[in-house]
Amino acid sequence: MAGRRPLSLDIAPDLCVLAGDLMTADPHDIPAMPVVFTAVGGDVVHDELAG
Repeated sequence: MAGRRPLSLDIAPDLCVLAGDLMTADPHDIPAMPVVFTAVGGDVVHDELAG
């Protein structure tokens, strides 16, 4: 697929964690799920999980 790179140790990932179960949620409810953690380029930019 164009524009995709394989995972490797020298590439920092982007990650978003939602406060819900994507496997069981109604697809229409997913956009309203709160974001609880976000990392961009390997840097944490939002973290509601750390307490």
